[in-house]
Amino acid sequence: MAPVVSLLVGVAVLAALVYAFQDALIYHPRRYSAEPARMLPPGAEALFFEDGGSKQEAYWLPGSAGDGPVYFVFGGNATVALDWLDWVAGMQRRRPGLSFLLVEYPGYGANAGKPSRRAMLRTALLARERLRAHLGAPEASFQGRTRVLAHSIGTGVGLEFAVEAGARALVLVSPFTTLVEEARTAVGWPLCLLVRDRWDNRARLRDLSERAERPEVRIFHGTADDVIPVRMGRGLAAAHPGWVRYEEWSGVGHNDVLDPLLERLAGEAALGS
Repeated sequence: MAPVVSLLVGVAVLAALVYAFQDALIYHPRRYSAEPARMLPPGAEALFFEDGGSKQEAYWLPGSAGDGPVYFVFGGNATVALDWLDWVAGMQRRRPGLSFLLVEYPGYGANAGKPSRRAMLRTALLARERLRAHLGAPEASFQGRTRVLAHSIGTGVGLEFAVEAGARALVLVSPFTTLVEEARTAVGWPLCLLVRDRWDNRARLRDLSERAERPEVRIFHGTADDVIPVRMGRGLAAAHPGWVRYEEWSGVGHNDVLDPLLERLAGEAALGS
């Protein structure tokens, strides 16, 4: 019995460690080495706001169309908001009318706080309200301009944001189905069941599908994604045939997918509709 007891104790200890330190396993925040405002291109600006006394900021890159679409950008796990500057610059060279708000997560970049499902969604919604107030836009018209561009773990934040904010279009890049299922690919079963931040992209897409006016949804995934398996993107799209548009690129990895994405979207007039 002793070996069995030792095994059970070992499993229990491992489970306790995974549960206690899972935030460090799930989130990989980075900080800026310089003042973010100094890194912004001409015409862009940092928008400051607070979340429960914690200082937060997001980054506004306006396009030439004053009342055009606004894409709220939700990056991946180990990225910071300003990692998207080159991508947005490339898009705006081709599509100057598009505007972007780069959302920074709590604990990332120059933001205070700690990342979690609730904190990340709350910060995103506060950033949207800060931008709306900055533009002096009525909520009714601003909702019609709200779009989502999300990559990797950012698809979890982006989908929950879309449900709450009434986004009219979503571009989901390398999305997972649920964080529990994604954790299973990393740590296996049953440790995946210990995940606290239970993002469920499958459920949020279902919520959006039940709206009287469903938003446009695009999913892109690379077949060589070794972080979030391509079967997850395929599965999300397959659950909503005729509504969710799906495209994948052969041999493209998790982060490399952003390059063909830029080329694909830059020539599409629908992106700005």
